[in-house]
Parts: sequence; structure tokens; C-alpha cells
Amino acid sequence: MAEAHLTVGGFYAHFRSKSALVAEAFSQASDEMKAVLLSKLDGVSPERWLITVVHRYVTSKHRDAKPPLCALPITVSEAARAGSSERRAYAEACTRFLSAIEERTTKLAGDREAARQRALELLIALVGGVALARATRGTPLSDEILAAARSLGERLGRRP
Repeated sequence: MAEAHLTVGGFYAHFRSKSALVAEAFSQASDEMKAVLLSKLDGVSPERWLITVVHRYVTSKHRDAKPPLCALPITVSEAARAGSSERRAYAEACTRFLSAIEERTTKLAGDREAARQRALELLIALVGGVALARATRGTPLSDEILAAARSLGERLGRRP
């Protein structure tokens, strides 16, 4: 806030509530993540798109980044304990990421229900893998988790 030349009160005055602040933070973080994660992927095949996203997301660089590339893995436990407004904001950020994945899985699978299931599985592999790897950072298990999440993501990203 000092860099923005704002006091705490001046900063919070820009938001109706703490929930509004959290929702805006998730929205901003989601937009930034998408810009980095999905850049230069226009026109690639759905399978190549999905595999590239897996390789960009499930990395030691992402696990160790400060600030992280994506807020979803680092805020999952806070979202679980937060109020309903904050959980809704977290769910909306997940939904935006899920929609981008689902668009490609639909092109691969054709069947909307199967595509939705595959997109959910990919979201779980990506976010869950990085969250677990962050929680175990500094141990051999962390690298094993990243490798397993990347492998799972690759399998889910390929044509059925």
C-alpha cells in the first residue's frame, strides 16, 4: 500500500466489503494467470493446447514462485475456511480456469459430459498437484508429486 501511496483505510475504501476485495483479487489473479499461462496458444490444436498448459502449470518454477503464477493452489485451504462470499469468489476463479480447459476437452471428446469430466480431472491434477508440491516443498516428495501431476495431466490432455 505504501508503494501505491495509500493508507489502509484509503485502500479498503475502494471496496464495499472484505468479500468484494477478495473477489476482485481472485479475478485479477485469474486474469494475470491466464495471460501468462495461455499466451501464444491461439491456433494450436486442442491436444497441443492442453499439453502445453500442463507443462507450463505443473513446474518447479510455478511451485516455488513468489508471488505464484496462479492463486488457486496457494489459497485452497483459506478458501475452504472462508465465508460463503469468499468461497464463491474462489469457485468463480476455478470456473474461469475450468471453462478454458473444457473448451479444449470438448473439441477432443465431442461428448459434452465426457469433456466436462475430463476438464474437472485436469483442473484437479493441475491445481491439486501444485498445491501438494508447494506444501511439501524442500522434500523429495514435492518433486515426485510434480512429476506425477504432470504425467496425469499429459494423459488427460491427449485424445481418448
